[in-house]
Amino acid sequence: MKKIVVLGSGMVGRVLAADLAADFEVTAVDVSQANLDKLEATPVKLLRADLASAAAIGNAVRGQDLVVGADEGAFRAVMDELASKNIVYRLSGD
Repeated sequence: MKKIVVLGSGMVGRVLAADLAADFEVTAVDVSQANLDKLEATPVKLLRADLASAAAIGNAVRGQDLVVGADEGAFRAVMDELASKNIVYRLSGD
């Protein structure tokens, strides 16, 4: 089964994570335990982490097949981390 991590579990991330969990192994990541608690009745795995930390995001996305960013700070931290390691990802289907 494909693994998906959703960064951010607010109003948008929470719905995405819950919907995706019907077909995929999903992990929701958020700094707010209150946001994560709203997903307790779902099969979504919950991970509390600071999405402003590139290192925390790196740990959260390791081993995942797809990363969904539902938190604007998370995207910035990921890009900063990739840039610091001179990593370039090819964004195509082939």
